[in-house]
Amino acid sequence: MGKTHLYGPFMSKLALTVTLLIGLLFGAVGGYALSQKLIIARGGGATMGFVPLANQLIEEPEVRQMTICAKLAMNQGQKIDNLALNLRLNRFLMSMDDGSQRPFFALIFAKAYLMGLADSLPQSGESAGEYRCDELTWLYKVDS
Repeated sequence: MGKTHLYGPFMSKLALTVTLLIGLLFGAVGGYALSQKLIIARGGGATMGFVPLANQLIEEPEVRQMTICAKLAMNQGQKIDNLALNLRLNRFLMSMDDGSQRPFFALIFAKAYLMGLADSLPQSGESAGEYRCDELTWLYKVDS
C-alpha cells in the first residue's frame, strides 16, 4: 500500500499554495525595496528637489507674467515669439543649474501649470491688464 499522509492529500496542496504565496510576497517586497534603492542611488530619478524648483518658478512674478500673457495672447489668436519667450524663461534656470535636467523639467512643469492657469482666467483685456501684458512688447510677433 502507498504511504498515506496524516492530513490527507489536501495538506500537500495547501502547503504548496502557502509556500507559493509566501515566495511571491517576499519577491514583491524584495523587488520594491531594490527598486527604491536603485532610484535613490540614481539621484531620485531626477525628482529630488523638483517640487521646490517648480514652485519657485511658478511664484516668480516675471515667469508668471510672461507665461500667462503668452497664453492669453495665443488664446486671442495673436502670434507670439516663442523663441524670445523661452530664452527669457531659461534665464531663470541659470541660478538653479546643478548639471541635472531637474531645472529644465521644473520649467516645463511651471510653464504648463501657468498656461493652464491662464486658460482659467477670463479671456479679456481685463486679464491682460491685470498681468501688465502690454509691457511685454517683445512677446508679440509683428507680421512682416
